[in-house]
Amino acid sequence: MNKVRLGIIGCGGMSRAHMGDFHHLSDRMEIVATCDIVPERA
Repeated sequence: MNKVRLGIIGCGGMSRAHMGDFHHLSDRMEIVATCDIVPERA
């Protein structure tokens, strides 16, 4: 089965809150890109 490739737009507080959910789905998806208006967060 192919993994879903995920890009995250906005890496503030809500994205950190969702990281636990992303971790549980790591066998089915992979984060391939991130971006944020604050470069240090991306």
